[in-house]
Amino acid sequence: MRKYFLFLIIIISINSKAQNIGTFNRGFVYSDTISRPMRAFVMSNIPNIAIFSIDRYILHEDFAYINSQTMAYNHLFTTVWDNDLYGTNLLLHPLHGSMDYTGARVNGMNVWASSAYAFAASYVWEFYLEREPASINDQLATSYGGTILGESLYRISSSLVDNSSTGMERIARELFVTLTSPINGIDRLLTGKMWKKKRMPNYALSQIFDIKYGFGISTQYQKRLYHKCERIDREKSNEDYLSCNIKNKNDRVQILSSLWFDYGDIFNEEQTKPFDNFKIQLNLNLSNFSNIINKVSATGNLWKNIIKNSSNENFAFGIFQHFEFSDNQTMGNDSVSFMRYAEPVSFGLGTVFEKNKSCFNSKDLKYLIEGYLNVVPLAAAQATYFNLNERKYNFGMGYSAELKTLIHLKDLINLNVKLNLLHFFTTNGYQKGIDVSSQDILSFYAMGDKGNTLILSTSSSLGLKLLNNYSISFDMNYFLQRNHHSQFNDRKYSFIATGITLRYDY
Repeated sequence: MRKYFLFLIIIISINSKAQNIGTFNRGFVYSDTISRPMRAFVMSNIPNIAIFSIDRYILHEDFAYINSQTMAYNHLFTTVWDNDLYGTNLLLHPLHGSMDYTGARVNGMNVWASSAYAFAASYVWEFYLEREPASINDQLATSYGGTILGESLYRISSSLVDNSSTGMERIARELFVTLTSPINGIDRLLTGKMWKKKRMPNYALSQIFDIKYGFGISTQYQKRLYHKCERIDREKSNEDYLSCNIKNKNDRVQILSSLWFDYGDIFNEEQTKPFDNFKIQLNLNLSNFSNIINKVSATGNLWKNIIKNSSNENFAFGIFQHFEFSDNQTMGNDSVSFMRYAEPVSFGLGTVFEKNKSCFNSKDLKYLIEGYLNVVPLAAAQATYFNLNERKYNFGMGYSAELKTLIHLKDLINLNVKLNLLHFFTTNGYQKGIDVSSQDILSFYAMGDKGNTLILSTSSSLGLKLLNNYSISFDMNYFLQRNHHSQFNDRKYSFIATGITLRYDY
């Protein structure tokens, strides 16, 4: 019931944004001129102080009882792997880092400096504000995952600012500014910008950004194709080999809602600074058998170059940062979930090609192709055997690739095809024979089951325009996960999901 209530709030919020707030402010000033370094440091640590105070004085968490001895002890360990829950390590930490990042950003720091401040704030938390040894995954996810989420949310939040507005519109705008980027809202409150009325500035062409956003609701039918173990003779076989070659009969129907935001034009030659172009999407699961947050993904440019051969063709290439968090709850009684994997830290090369072609005596046919190849310093996915204090996932390092194709015909028909590949390696494992579930979570540190994980996912959708901004799409998704283990039997899992989505684009 709480999930349907949450969805209702989101729909009301979106409608309020469209009716009471009006359109987004498409101007943005890249603030890297007036900088306040000391104030930036203080603001970037406000989330640390607030969260620590709640943990220590309200929740009375053991890890929050710190002293000089715990701080000295933490500096003895720098490569520990955290045993917190999947969502805590791979989503909440990046969101924490996004607030650290914004604390520097609102005080005049550019993207690179703000990322350094987020790294420093994460260091303060890991080594000084908790008594558990500092973990390498938290430092990476908080700092670099926080950078892409922080900049994206900061720009969305800034797009809602209109200092010339008054009355209920001004109240609504400032409310959504704060909800979207809390530190931006706090800064506007402390500096008085929240209620001061000013004229909107005249933006240069490079400061005016295209903004597209929307929401949708979909119904999906999920089915497991097979669940297979591969026999390997490393000390004979595992006890579970006979029971793991089964077919899952626990198929499910789930309801998803989604919000997306596309910022900037990748082919705009005036907008080449970091995150002048980004895409961010949030999927919420309204079904009772799964967590509310189903997926968070973001892609933004760090550097790009544009080549325009003609009025009909555009080509861009550059360096991009990616963020991916997927968590769809388990289907069946085994340990592997449907589409549960994360890339909180991911960088790589990317290309985007666009071609407009004449069709029916007009330029109504458009092709858009995107390709990315990334290095992934931190990845995670559901484990086969590793289970410690409800931590059932492996960490690793590896690479990923993504290919997307869009065919657009006369604003009436859209065909989208997407292919994702993630391959990462878990090198710091544990000895066979150890009962992981009986280990102390504060002293047992491992990346997970030693080996490597390969994840392949594809999605395709055929969209048809309805009335005004409404459209409907027919979707199909395929997911394959293969866990290859150095000491145990390998496993493969394959799922398929089909569904229908009703969406509204602004």
